[in-house]
Amino acid sequence: MSTPVHQAIAALPVPGEWTWQVVVRPRRRTLGIEVADGGDILFAVPPDADPAAVAQAVRTRLPRLAREVRRRRTRPDEPVKELVGGTGFAYLGRRHRLKLLSSAEAGRVRLHRGWLELPRSRTVDEGARQIAQWYEACGTRWLSGRLPSYASRFATTVRRETAAAG
Repeated sequence: MSTPVHQAIAALPVPGEWTWQVVVRPRRRTLGIEVADGGDILFAVPPDADPAAVAQAVRTRLPRLAREVRRRRTRPDEPVKELVGGTGFAYLGRRHRLKLLSSAEAGRVRLHRGWLELPRSRTVDEGARQIAQWYEACGTRWLSGRLPSYASRFATTVRRETAAAG
């Protein structure tokens, strides 16, 4: 869908390799520019936006947008944590170091005396899956205690899903 604002931005010297779109947001009062992690740009405009004013605002921001798009496109991927003793893991605002347990001590993933204890796994994927399941279980317990309060704030009811338990 081509709007007058879209046409006004397309007439600017926007680099051809940029991916961008214009979205009309009824509740917006000013121009909003969002650059996604991959470098895609979203121009959010109010319904009564003046195309010339939006184009001028974008024109003045092009150098800064170019830097941000370049930065977001060249950003390295998130580093993958290695499951070696001493690796730091965050939980409820604190850092806990990983402690790998031998098979004799093995049990389940848990926090114990400031350490995140993990039974030695046969594979890295299995260890990562165990930690992810631990985070999920802790998060579920944390959220279930707060869900009624959040539901009352939004005037809704909590629906228990049996499928989520598995």
